Amino acid sequence: MNIYENNPGGLTATGNRSVSMFPSGLCRIDRTYVCRSSSAAVHRETLAVGKSLPGDDGSPGIDGAYIFPAPQEVNSGDGFTEFQVSAFCRNNEEGLVEYNWKFFSTSGYGINGIAKNKTKKVTQVVLTKELDEMLGAAVNALIDETGATKPTMVDGSSISFGGALWTLGPVSFESVNFGKFTEITYVIDAYVFRTATPE
Repeated sequence: MNIYENNPGGLTATGNRSVSMFPSGLCRIDRTYVCRSSSAAVHRETLAVGKSLPGDDGSPGIDGAYIFPAPQEVNSGDGFTEFQVSAFCRNNEEGLVEYNWKFFSTSGYGINGIAKNKTKKVTQVVLTKELDEMLGAAVNALIDETGATKPTMVDGSSISFGGALWTLGPVSFESVNFGKFTEITYVIDAYVFRTATPE
């Protein structure tokens, strides 16, 4: 194996590098590294979960590519060990944003009129360490988009307001961890009552 003659104890990347990209902005880089079996133990630390891909610029990632999960290791039986390594990165921070609108009539709770439901679905990749604060920011962002407020209960059954009123509905949230990065999908509902009048 002539490619190892100049670096007999080192870790060498083969020419194969594949990149898979997903709508959320998540990217997976797959690479294969080879070393002499006698030095495999040394290189396991280099290829540990959370480490950067050695000898790789992490493109198309915008903030690095990090190994996850643990590499697959194969001893070829000819004195060399092969590591099959995956690393994840993100190529944007915005992700995929989708909106859905529905119109329906409403009555009860002191309201008669036409209501409009706005659903915002976001699939994006965030730094795992920022996951908790990110969801709170997402809800606040939809409040800013709609001016959402909670209805004011006047006598325990009626809602008094003038013009249009947005109110936030349920929030659903899913996440999949990829080491340093987490892919999240969240859906936030907001409702607006148009032409609504108190009963």
